[in-house]
Amino acid sequence: MLDQAEIKAFGLFVQSPFFNQNTTVIALWQLIADAYPNLSCLSLSKETVATKLFADKIPDKRAAFLRKTMSELSHLLLQFLVYQQQQTESYKQHHLLLSALIARNGLDLFVKEWKNTETDLLQDMQIDAPYYQHDFILHSHYYNYLLLLNNRHPEAQQLRPKLLQKLDVYYVIEKLRWLTNLLSSNAILQSYTTEQRIDFVQQTEALLQLADAKHFGNIPLVNLYCHAARLFITPNNNHYQLFIQQLSALGKAVSRLELSVLYKFGLNYCSQQITSGQSNMWEQIDALYHKMLQLEILLENGLLLPVQFKNIVTIKYRLEKYDEAQTFIEAYKNKLPKSEQLIASYLNGQTALYLKQYTSALSYLAETELTDSIDRIQVNMLQVKCFWGLLYDKSIPAIGNKLRNRQQDAANNKLNAFDEYLKSHKGINNEKRLAYRNFVRLTRRLFTLYEKQETGTAKDKLNLPEQITQLKQDIANSAALIDTDWLLSKVVLIIEP
Repeated sequence: MLDQAEIKAFGLFVQSPFFNQNTTVIALWQLIADAYPNLSCLSLSKETVATKLFADKIPDKRAAFLRKTMSELSHLLLQFLVYQQQQTESYKQHHLLLSALIARNGLDLFVKEWKNTETDLLQDMQIDAPYYQHDFILHSHYYNYLLLLNNRHPEAQQLRPKLLQKLDVYYVIEKLRWLTNLLSSNAILQSYTTEQRIDFVQQTEALLQLADAKHFGNIPLVNLYCHAARLFITPNNNHYQLFIQQLSALGKAVSRLELSVLYKFGLNYCSQQITSGQSNMWEQIDALYHKMLQLEILLENGLLLPVQFKNIVTIKYRLEKYDEAQTFIEAYKNKLPKSEQLIASYLNGQTALYLKQYTSALSYLAETELTDSIDRIQVNMLQVKCFWGLLYDKSIPAIGNKLRNRQQDAANNKLNAFDEYLKSHKGINNEKRLAYRNFVRLTRRLFTLYEKQETGTAKDKLNLPEQITQLKQDIANSAALIDTDWLLSKVVLIIEP
């Protein structure tokens, strides 16, 4: 739960007499801190800790004393987490202070603090939904201050409609964000009834009407969320272009978190359009990811999630931008978590395969072959395809006979090892096992036919057309088979005599 810096800070927190005056709690924390992160070690067993801390107590009572001390330490941890969170949210600290000054009638201090907070808010260079929330709360504090001065203060009268306006702005942004999040995700929508989905749409339409009636269109973030909502109420590529133009125009004026939410709406819209048959939207997804990388809104604590890394590369594959995929992998592989960096080697292997750099592909894939973080079946599939390329792809320079014989042996060994893995691995369900074993079996036949064409006798070649036709039929008619299209595409490349 805590990182190393927080462990150190919590230690100081526990030792502060303001928060804790129980020396036994401090001693308990010191035992934990000394062992961290190995919290399952023997030195932290209940019996060992109870004996160390309560040696002067009756043995039968030590467990109860330990439970009480642990409870106090847990309570301190919760206080510490609240304290840490407050340090990261300066406006909330200001709001708490302003509320305290109002409650204690510290009006002179209130005015000074309120002006400072308002200045900070006005100078905030990044706008998001919480910005409008803080704006409303800040002016609510000022309204309460005016009422303390005079419950009929004329400035309070003028402030009321402005407060309602500020509340409406925050309400519209926040609710549009929630509703658009629902409407943009088919996976989420499927968990609701038809009546509930209709209600979500109606609520969204009502908010759009409210935004129009209140003339909120001149507020950039409201405008953006209105465009985002319309993407899913009345899907239209014109709405999408307006949305992207507005988003690009604001750039870094919108907070990183808010940008992340809005760009994901764009990704979801494009995905839905692709599902409905607009394959040209893959280019839009690629462009969105490119912009998100530029703005660094895909990074979390400086790291790129493996799923996002793979998505970006997969989209470039789909668009046949293999060179761009390679460039991206090299530029961002160090942004992957250390435990996931072999994903880059796997994707480098896949990219090299698409670029017909078969030897390089095999080299990359060999790095990932024995790790549990990469699907070993997919690695084996790519390796088999690389061997086909090295041996039979006529679009690349032919290799010498000695090397070819070695590669042929390596290909046979790979097919045998792959089949043995599929046969013996307990984690593969029977349906999947059959589909992949059929792939191996039919690939062996495919390779055999290529060899007959390459080095077979005249008699071998005489029966080749019939064998090719039979293999095509067996592939097409196989009920349990993976990568049928790849197999068929390679069968048609065998040069018939």
